[in-house]
Amino acid sequence: MKRLYSTILSCRKLSLLIPAVVTTVVMTALILVTSNDAKGSEPMSLLQNKPLYSVKVDAVGAKYTIRVNGISILREINPRGQIATILPVNHWMRSGENSIEILAFPDDKNEPFRRDFHLNIALLVRDYSDPDNEYTVATLVFDGKKDEDGSHTAQSSPSGIYASDKGFEAHPSGDVEVFDVTTTPRDGYDGALDVERIINIPSSLPLWAFFNSDEIPDYNAIEDDDEYEKAFESLYNEYKKIQDAIANKAIESILPMFDERNRETDLAFYREPGTTAAGIREDLLEAAHRADLELVELDIGSVGPLVEGDSRIVSLRRNIFNPTIVLNFTEGIGSRRFPIYFRIQDGQWILTR
Repeated sequence: MKRLYSTILSCRKLSLLIPAVVTTVVMTALILVTSNDAKGSEPMSLLQNKPLYSVKVDAVGAKYTIRVNGISILREINPRGQIATILPVNHWMRSGENSIEILAFPDDKNEPFRRDFHLNIALLVRDYSDPDNEYTVATLVFDGKKDEDGSHTAQSSPSGIYASDKGFEAHPSGDVEVFDVTTTPRDGYDGALDVERIINIPSSLPLWAFFNSDEIPDYNAIEDDDEYEKAFESLYNEYKKIQDAIANKAIESILPMFDERNRETDLAFYREPGTTAAGIREDLLEAAHRADLELVELDIGSVGPLVEGDSRIVSLRRNIFNPTIVLNFTEGIGSRRFPIYFRIQDGQWILTR
């Protein structure tokens, strides 16, 4: 097998050494349900009710990957781009210690960062029943120009202890702790930096199954190409089931594969049970039956594993980190993409996102 990015990277295996274009996530619109106000005179932290977390991104002149708990949520490879967006992240968050992270890349290896490189990410939270009041928990800012102390991250919010029941004001008896920003060189891409901030933020979110999954194998440690393909062949076969079901218009046969993903997504965003399942069924049926969509051919030599989330979650990716399941429009430009993530438990692959 010809491993991905052999002409781009110094190694031939798929790895998170360079950022890539953001993929389109197929998700159904949130269906709102009514939540009851907390009873009693004592103020209750919104974190213990129905918190909705999001990451706000403002970037210009930057090549980067943004990660939450080690899982990529946004990538950009064009330093001439500019973006302002907000991404929901409840399905990647946990109660307790969480991380927000920037992998910052100069235009080329061993080069300084562009002076107009500026990337500001903010972890936001609001209560599900109170959408008009949103709070900034912490920010992580990377600027291509160093300050007088030689730091790229001095504009990030201060570390400290904050009280979620007092509008996230600094308070010695608060329930949220924001740690100092750490900056380390990124292995495999000289000049790149890994900038991370740990935030201890207790909440009512359940612990998602992937956090306690078995560890994904270290595919990058395998030198032989044939052995490399054999190592993730069983994972490839899971994607092939979905690919073949779309090609054969046999969507009902694969819907049980999405059970954990659907159930946890409903929980993460306070949807009525079954909402996400109905959405993915509709999306897959449309993909299978639309005459103007054509499946991109899939073989094991065209994909490679991307292991993330402290080696607890994996997805197969095409060139430039595109999802494995892709349908192109036959007229004009554009595509429908299905990013799919698996975990492993007791030797079995489970579709988790």
